[in-house]
Amino acid sequence: MILSEANTRDYLAATGLAEPGTAWTVSGSPSRNRNFSAAPVGGGPGFFLKQLRVMAPESVLMMQREATVYWLSRNDPDFAGLAGLIPPFVLFDGALKVLVLGLVPGSRSLLRHQEALGDFPVPLGESLGRTLATVHGQVGREMRKEPPRAAFPLEVPGIFTAHRSGPLVRWLGPGQMRLIEQVRAHPILAPALDRLAATWSFEAFTHGDLKFENCVVSADAVRIVDWELADFGDPCWDAGCVVQAYIYVCLHPFLPRRGERLRERLGHAEARSEAMRAALSGFWRHYGSPGRLERVMECAAARLLQMALEVMHGQGEPPPAALSLLEVGEEVLGNPLEAARLLGLTRSQE
Repeated sequence: MILSEANTRDYLAATGLAEPGTAWTVSGSPSRNRNFSAAPVGGGPGFFLKQLRVMAPESVLMMQREATVYWLSRNDPDFAGLAGLIPPFVLFDGALKVLVLGLVPGSRSLLRHQEALGDFPVPLGESLGRTLATVHGQVGREMRKEPPRAAFPLEVPGIFTAHRSGPLVRWLGPGQMRLIEQVRAHPILAPALDRLAATWSFEAFTHGDLKFENCVVSADAVRIVDWELADFGDPCWDAGCVVQAYIYVCLHPFLPRRGERLRERLGHAEARSEAMRAALSGFWRHYGSPGRLERVMECAAARLLQMALEVMHGQGEPPPAALSLLEVGEEVLGNPLEAARLLGLTRSQE
């Protein structure tokens, strides 16, 4: 069965989640998966359904990993701290590859929320900091002593090893590989990525793919979704991904301008960059990771390089925006603490 807006209610009825014959509102959202939000017309709990569109083995494993995370949040005391930070788990249909979650009323992605406001609200930055601190500090503390490799593969982020022909390169096109060749020959980027990979730790339960699209806002609280890349790993990667998300969304309109330093780029953003600094400072103040600001910034730089690959998907040559992200990543890796200062982050906040 392939889910659609027309048959989602029937699927819910077949699984016992909807009364036969009742009216439901169903809406789909464009994605690499089939995503649907469904709610009864007369009111009551709604559901979010995600079905794989491509049944490649890697995609199936990632969905199974995400379903495992949601199941653990409801059934394992070691993951109980996660339950209030993610949508509620309902069921996983392994045969049809459908994950069903409770629909969070009035929620939308942090990216869309901030775009609609034209701002970076400080309370949401603080909420994201508290949420991530709970994930890293309270979730999976027993399991991390001996993680089940069948569920959590203990992998280093692909961007750390792509320039050494790591697993990520099999997903890259010719244009993206040209960018990787630049990284491989770079006197700052390549050694820094090698060092990050060599010093990777497996000390915390991590999300693995934090970005504003994977955070949802409801009642001024931030929940985290899309746990397909969850693993036990280095918490600095998740925190660095958040820092990168703020940098990227703030500077996105100005990325076509090549050859500028981070200070100049932030200057172009003016009030937008000031709001970003305040929200990012709120995130860091409430996340709290003593002694790790430098490594978090290095991970943010690596995530900027990954974003450079993402923005040039399907293109034969690196566009100016991708090359600008490479430049910003180089600058941050060259002097991570100075970059942190420009972003409003200091060690005194740890």
